[in-house]
Amino acid sequence: MASRVTILIQARMTSERCPGKSLKTICGVPLVQAFHENIKRQLPDVNVVFLIPDDSREDELATFFEKKGIDYFRGSRSDVLARYASAIRKLSLDSGSDLICRLTGDCLFFDGNAFKKMIEVIVKDGLNYISNRLVPSFPDGYDIEIFRALDLLDMNNNLRDDFEREHVTPFFYKENSAFSIGNFRSYVDLTSLRLTFDYQQDFSKVELFLARNEIEYFNLDLSDLSSLPYSDILKSPENLNLRNRVFIESKFSREMKNFINYDYQGYRV
Repeated sequence: MASRVTILIQARMTSERCPGKSLKTICGVPLVQAFHENIKRQLPDVNVVFLIPDDSREDELATFFEKKGIDYFRGSRSDVLARYASAIRKLSLDSGSDLICRLTGDCLFFDGNAFKKMIEVIVKDGLNYISNRLVPSFPDGYDIEIFRALDLLDMNNNLRDDFEREHVTPFFYKENSAFSIGNFRSYVDLTSLRLTFDYQQDFSKVELFLARNEIEYFNLDLSDLSSLPYSDILKSPENLNLRNRVFIESKFSREMKNFINYDYQGYRV
């Protein structure tokens, strides 16, 4: 049976670092709308569903999705792992071949080509999980995680750790994990570049970078980033520390090498 892939994206209005972030505009377009349209431009046939907390403070976001005809699911406010599990069951994504691509609402500059290659790898090599986060090489804001839906449903029934339930996927890559996992790396190290939307200043910096390079509607190819001018606008000395926090707290050691490395073309390294 061919694998069915669904993209599930976390989004919310109640971000502590940037309240109302999901509907803040980037180049005049609400962030979640730009995100959805950027994915659909590259992957028109892939199902995309936003996951938002079942909280009255998110009603404005739900109304926006309904107005725009964007699929969304409301689940547990505090238990993000349970929110994913509920969505997977509701959407009947629980066959042995179903794959989930997890994105966060910060990652507007989704790379559809990397996504396709990562799907090829996880299917071909029978992995449980693959991401481009284990040893960063992509810019911050290009994070992609892909895993098997049944693994998440099983762990949802067994995990009790609040940290793991909040961050959804650390059980795949934490110390002594029994899962088969892969690390997908870019052919150029772009870790110094920050194209995520965690703070208000991220919006203004990305807008300035796009304007200076006359890039229209977020059509920013990863292969162009290393050669585009004005990249200093996107550099942040705190970037690597911010990206490492989840790994440090989940006790994942990048020195363990408990994963298979793949280059951008999807071949073993």
